[in-house]
Amino acid sequence: MSKAFLRLKDYFSFDTRALALGRMGLGLSVFVDILWRMQSIDWHYTDLGTMPRDVFLSQFAFSWTNSFHLMNGTFGFAFILLALHGLIALMVAVGYKTRLFTFLLSMFTISLHNRLWYLNNGGDDALRALLFFAVFIPWGEMWSVDWWRKGQNVAPRKISGSWVAVWFLQAFCVYFVSYILKTSPIWRQDYTAIYYSSHLDLFATPLMKSLRQFPLFLKISTFLTIMLEWLGPLALVLGFVAPRRFWKWVKLGVVASFWGLHLGIILTMSIGLFPFYCIFMWFFFLPTEILDWFEDRCPKVVKLLNAPLSWLSLKLGLSPVSSRDSKGLFYLSQGFGVFIFATIFFWNLSTLKPPMKVSIPFWINVTRWLHLYQEWNMFSPFPKQENVWLEIPAELEDGTSVELLSGSSDILSSKKDIFPKMIPDEHWRKFYMNVADNDKLAKQYAGAWCRLWNRSPESGGMLPRLRRFSIISYHHVILPDYKQSDLHKKVIWNHWCFEQDLPK
Repeated sequence: MSKAFLRLKDYFSFDTRALALGRMGLGLSVFVDILWRMQSIDWHYTDLGTMPRDVFLSQFAFSWTNSFHLMNGTFGFAFILLALHGLIALMVAVGYKTRLFTFLLSMFTISLHNRLWYLNNGGDDALRALLFFAVFIPWGEMWSVDWWRKGQNVAPRKISGSWVAVWFLQAFCVYFVSYILKTSPIWRQDYTAIYYSSHLDLFATPLMKSLRQFPLFLKISTFLTIMLEWLGPLALVLGFVAPRRFWKWVKLGVVASFWGLHLGIILTMSIGLFPFYCIFMWFFFLPTEILDWFEDRCPKVVKLLNAPLSWLSLKLGLSPVSSRDSKGLFYLSQGFGVFIFATIFFWNLSTLKPPMKVSIPFWINVTRWLHLYQEWNMFSPFPKQENVWLEIPAELEDGTSVELLSGSSDILSSKKDIFPKMIPDEHWRKFYMNVADNDKLAKQYAGAWCRLWNRSPESGGMLPRLRRFSIISYHHVILPDYKQSDLHKKVIWNHWCFEQDLPK
């Protein structure tokens, strides 16, 4: 039993250099995400925007909605919080007082996501979980400002324990739960799932649009994707049964396979930072032997990696520090890790379909209050099979017409081809998808158009003032053999900006 335990402990472990690489990637990714969000502060994070705080709290909030972004609804307050958020992300990336700033980054991320969750996607779910877990692991021990402050005397080491097990479980659930939920024949028999997803113009990149002309390639891609989501997670968690000399190749093979999957997604689909978060998550699983080989063969790259950390430490005049581990805190942390392991396990069981579904209220409530809830049902049980776009034809106060999203005076021609190009980032893409299915949200979005357009020109408003408009969704179903259905039109919401124009 002792040998078996040591074997498991050795396999389910992380190298602190791998943790450092993942830390740098995730920290910089969050910083990029904040830069994207800053472009839409008025729309998403102020009382003039889509979701004023009183409306959100009275109509959209849940009991577990915790967000200090709701303390104030002004542009300045939202800007300061986002700027702090970005600075904290950079502190995590360079590894300065890493545990403290990781905790702050986790709290800021939870608060930001709760301010308007109609912007969030699966990538945001993954990010919240990864940052929460990272608070309890030493991912700032190597290749960080903290490392330089300790005189670079800390050698790389392997860590194990309950939090490493939590990371293994999280990586397993992201893909294996997604595999279980992909029950449609287009995934498992016809292998046409990527044919349909490739025709979703809202997501398809130019490369994807060119590749969708090759049906055999699309079928092979579908088969390889579903097989990787099935076998990859199993190989990761069961790799310890292989002889020890093969462990590094098992882990490296799994990591490289999922890197390839996410690189393919980045090249072919516009889904924001989700694949980047996953790529950096997989850095954690790099085996020690590969990292040793990397340091031996690429010393210049390692030196280049550490150069900005050295410069920052010297420039700030940071004094050396010493670290002391408390055994009591260590055991408390490991016990909490076991609790979180059970939380993630039972939550993911609750997202499955009967008869595999297991829903236990206690674990569901714990997951929600800790904001570790996650859904891995993208393109499950099958990809969306319709192209959707929005148009907002409007009338201004002087009687002229304009399509609000494109700014075109031509409100009659179809905006199907230009709509995907008008979407600034993944958060807006997710928001528009929600608006197309939710007239309650469309009403709030319409109100934001009136408030932001009709404010004073000195505050960013437009003249002539906006009088009335309609939010309209168009869609057509994607059919087999490169065909599509007739166009369908739906008026989601009609809006008047002035009370005197309201129809009786």
